[in-house]
Amino acid sequence: MNELRSAKNIFKTINLVYKAFFLGMIVFLVTASLLVSNAGGIIEDDPLMAQTLKIIAIGMAVVLIPVAYSIPQKLIRKISKELSLEEKLTRYQSALIIRFALTEGLGILATIFFLLTADNDFLMLFAIILLFYIISRPTPFKAATDLELSEIEKHELM
Repeated sequence: MNELRSAKNIFKTINLVYKAFFLGMIVFLVTASLLVSNAGGIIEDDPLMAQTLKIIAIGMAVVLIPVAYSIPQKLIRKISKELSLEEKLTRYQSALIIRFALTEGLGILATIFFLLTADNDFLMLFAIILLFYIISRPTPFKAATDLELSEIEKHELM
């Protein structure tokens, strides 16, 4: 019974971390939007710099979005089936935090570039990154599938 509570608490913590990263991205975007709407971009008069930043942001997104998915998945696949549910979820949480951090980093980067240039293309890139982040939301079903949990473990988690 103690492990049941612990497993559910670990999963609640995973969701709390997910929401904290999400809130961080949104707060940063709102702050940047308010600054841009009041003062404009910092380097909006330099189209070459804006184009360079766009190339950097898109290139990083193209590389890091797949990396943000694949690295945690590799770590999740390495989680031993013999471990306790609590230990599996703890390692699962560590893998997901990597995904959340990489995705949030991309979102923050797109927001910083928006703040610098006031170019709405960075908002579209942020929306794509946010969509990936939302799709990556942890659920008990995803955890059970990713960790290949037994029926008993699924029941304990759900």
